[in-house]
Amino acid sequence: MAAEKVQAPGGSFFHGLWKDPNRLVWNLALAAVTAWLVLTALLSLKWEIYWDQVCFLYQAFLVNEKGYVLYRDIFDVNMPGAAGFMIFFSKFIGYSDLAWRILDLLWLGAILALTWSMLKPFGRRASWAAVLGFAWLYLMQPESQLLQRDYVMLLPIAAACALALSPERLARFPRLKLVLIGALFGFAALIKPQAGIALPFVAWRAEDPPGAAPAEAGAARWKAWALRLLFASAGVLAVFLLAAAWLWSMGSLERFLYIAKNYWPIYSLQIFDESMYTIERGRRWSYIFDSVFHMRNLYGRQWACVPALLVPVLALGNPALTPRQRAAIRLFRDALILYFLEVVLVGHFHPYAWIPMLYFAIVLCGVAMGDLPALAPRFRPRLTAVVAGACLAWAASRIESPALKRQLAGERPVTPWTEPVEQMASTVRPYMLPGDKIQALDWLGGSERVMLDLRLPMATPYLYDAGFYHATHEPLVKALQEDFLERLRREPPRFILVVSTNRMHAFDPRDDGTFKARLEELLTKRYRSLMRWPGYDVLIRSEPAPPSP
Repeated sequence: MAAEKVQAPGGSFFHGLWKDPNRLVWNLALAAVTAWLVLTALLSLKWEIYWDQVCFLYQAFLVNEKGYVLYRDIFDVNMPGAAGFMIFFSKFIGYSDLAWRILDLLWLGAILALTWSMLKPFGRRASWAAVLGFAWLYLMQPESQLLQRDYVMLLPIAAACALALSPERLARFPRLKLVLIGALFGFAALIKPQAGIALPFVAWRAEDPPGAAPAEAGAARWKAWALRLLFASAGVLAVFLLAAAWLWSMGSLERFLYIAKNYWPIYSLQIFDESMYTIERGRRWSYIFDSVFHMRNLYGRQWACVPALLVPVLALGNPALTPRQRAAIRLFRDALILYFLEVVLVGHFHPYAWIPMLYFAIVLCGVAMGDLPALAPRFRPRLTAVVAGACLAWAASRIESPALKRQLAGERPVTPWTEPVEQMASTVRPYMLPGDKIQALDWLGGSERVMLDLRLPMATPYLYDAGFYHATHEPLVKALQEDFLERLRREPPRFILVVSTNRMHAFDPRDDGTFKARLEELLTKRYRSLMRWPGYDVLIRSEPAPPSP
C-alpha cells in the first residue's frame, strides 16, 4: 500500500503548489526559463547560418541549381546524409537565413517533443525540466554550433529511443518496430557513422509489448537479444541501400565508394585541436587524454553529468520503479556513456561533438527533478541538492557567454570573418559576368559564404584546399594536387578567393612545399589582386582563359 501512495507521477500538475514550497520554487523557476527561451528563440530568427552549415548549403545549391553531382563534381569526405539533408530541404525552403532558422527551430521542437514523450513516466515536471534543459543548451551556444551534424542526427536517435520505450506502439508488430528503430539509427549513421554506436543497447532495452512473456535468463536471453539486433540491423541496411540507390541515380555511387575506400583511411587519422590545426601523430594520444581529463570545449556543462550518473546508481535498486521507468533510466544511462566514448574514440572535441552525450545527461537530470518514487527518503534531499547545484553551475557558465546580450538583441552573428566576407562579396559583384566561376583557397574561413551569396558555381570539385596539405606523401593526395592544378590551368575561373586567416589548417611535417610553390606560381602568372584585406585576397583573372579542348 505504501508503494501505491508515492507512485503517482501523472497527478495534477498544479496540485499542492502552495502546500509544497519545493514544488512551487521549481515550477516558478521552470516558468521563468520557459519565457526566457521563447524570447531567445524568436529573436534567433535574425541569426545567420555559417560555418559547416554554409559548406553543406553551398553544396546543395550546386546540386539543385547548377546540376552538380555529389562526390563526382563535389569532392566531399562526409557521409551523404549531411549534404542530403541540405539538398532535400533546400528544394522546399531555398537558401535564405530566415528559412533555415525556422527549420532549425522546428527541428529543435521535434527533439523536445520526443523528449517530453520519453519522460512522461516520470511526471510532467521531469519532462518540462528536460525539455528546457536541452533547449537552453542549444540556444545559448554560439551560432556557429547551430544546425551542426551532431544536432541533426540527434532527432532520429531520440525518435528511436522514444519508440523503444513505447511498448504500446506497434505492439502487434514487434519485429517491425525493431526494423524501424534500426532505420532511424541508419538515418543518423548516414550523417556520422559513429551515431549508430548506441543501436545494440537501444535494441536490448526496447520494451516488450503488453502481455509478452518475460525475458528468459542465460543463453536464451542472449539469443533473444541477438535476434532483436538482427532485425534492427535490417533496418539500418534498408536505409543504407536506399542511400546507395539515391547516389546511383545521380551517378555518384562509384565515386563515393572510391573516396570511402581510398581517402577515408587517410582523412580519419586527422585530429584537429581547438584552433583547428592538425595534431601530429606523436601528440595525438596525449592530446586525447588531456581533452578527456579537462572535458575540452564543454565550458562547464559537464556538471550536468553528475546528477545524470547519480540517478541510475541511486534509483535502479529500488523496487518501486515501474518496468517502464527502469528501462528508460537504463537506456538513458547507456546512451550517455556510449556517446561519451564516441567522442573519445573519434578524437574530435569540438563543442558540437558533445551534443548527443549532453542530451542524455540532461534527460537524466530531468528524471531526477520529476516525481520519482524510486528514491528512499534519505536520498531524496541529497539528490535534489546535487541536481540543483549542478544545473545552476551549468546554466551560469552559459550566462557568462560574451555573445549573450547580442543574442538576446537578436543581432546577426559576428564571426572573425564577417567584415572581410562582406567586403569580398561587394568587391566581386560588380565584376560578375554570365558563366563566371569562382574557386576558394580556404577551409571554413568564410569564402563559402561569399560563393553562396554570389550564387557563383565553383570551378573545380574541391570546395577547399586543406585536403592537399595533410598526408602529402600519400599517392592519392599527390594525385588530387595534380588534378587541382591541371583544372586551374585548363579552365581558370574568373575569381579566386584566398583566405589565410581565420581558416582551418592542415599540416604535414614531411611536406616539401612543392605543391604550394606551384600553386603560387600559377596564381602570380594568371591573376591580379582585386581586393586585399589582412588575411583575405580576392584575385581576378588577368588574362583570357585558354579555349576549351
